[in-house]
Amino acid sequence: TAGRGRFARKFFSPADSGIYMSILLRPRIPAESATLITTAAAIAVSEAVENISGRKTGIKWVNDVLIDGKKICGILTEASLNIESGELDYAVLGIGLNVYEPENGFPADIDNIAGAILEEHGSGNKSRLAAAVLECFFKYYNTLSKPSFINAYRERCIVIGKQINVLSAAGARPALALGIDENCRLLVKYSDGSDGLLSSGEVSIKIQ
Repeated sequence: TAGRGRFARKFFSPADSGIYMSILLRPRIPAESATLITTAAAIAVSEAVENISGRKTGIKWVNDVLIDGKKICGILTEASLNIESGELDYAVLGIGLNVYEPENGFPADIDNIAGAILEEHGSGNKSRLAAAVLECFFKYYNTLSKPSFINAYRERCIVIGKQINVLSAAGARPALALGIDENCRLLVKYSDGSDGLLSSGEVSIKIQ
């Protein structure tokens, strides 16, 4: 009934213009590898969108898919941890896609950052896109123990080599994004020369 993003942010989700779906998963992976679910979904969305629309996509670590610099998809993974095993009991993967621009446009507060995948409405477009996302996602989800999508994620990640602000409860901290590790954590170098390895559950980033 309403989209919700990371840190309880609102995700604009009018009924007539997008796809908003949640997938219940029961992955057998350690909690520290949970980010792989989000990144597998980001690659799946990226590939599906490119196949359906013919437009090039990029990924802003960790969970935003962009076209022409504007966000066309947000992804949120929430999970329950089994304390005894250290593995996830279950995870809920939420994916919100802006398929078309809303009839009256995006709200003013997100008009400069939100975009749409398709310019023209067409019968069955949303169904084909949803099916393509699911097909691509489960292809990668079945490889989580030995992820096959890390290099594809790195190639599409638009933050590598850029100056960013690392946003946390303590405030913003300038850093240079250096790379992505095998668990899709972001390696950064702060302005004081120290290195950091960022987990998506702890921080978010903003490109300077």
